[in-house]
Amino acid sequence: MKLSCTKKAKGESTTKPNWLELPIDLMKNILQRLDTVEIVTSAQSREFVKRFSLLEELSCSNSLSQDCLEVIGRSCPLLKSLNLENLFFIRRINAGLENSYDEDDKAFVIAKTMSGLCHLKLNGFFSNCGGLVAILDGCPLLESLNLRGYRCSKFSPGLEKRFREKIKDLQLSNYL
Repeated sequence: MKLSCTKKAKGESTTKPNWLELPIDLMKNILQRLDTVEIVTSAQSREFVKRFSLLEELSCSNSLSQDCLEVIGRSCPLLKSLNLENLFFIRRINAGLENSYDEDDKAFVIAKTMSGLCHLKLNGFFSNCGGLVAILDGCPLLESLNLRGYRCSKFSPGLEKRFREKIKDLQLSNYL
């Protein structure tokens, strides 16, 4: 018995699976177990995400790159709800470390590629608010915007008024 296990292990392939060849039920099961970053950053991500072009909700608890967000936005035109939580940034803030990078580029990608969004939650992001303005202008159907964990260096009372006039359910951060 030990010998047959050894032979089987030697015969197993070490190549990565082709996600596109998996049955949809198996793919759903894998998606539930893997983090979005592992899937979207694979070499076959564009084709893989295209199989989920009917996706309406996406929640991710890791920071996605600008490129990953763009692939999702272009491949999932029916996306209505996006929940992004940048745990790396949240851990840095909780540790009392300052954030030195600006993530406006990600907000610009959301504004440019996800115009059908109705609900958006951004937790653990930092920007100078240019990206937020782009989201406000680029996502005309946006009804709900949760920025509780969002840090913005230039959020003025006038900008807050503009957001409140357009967004029905607006949840702002204490950091704005």
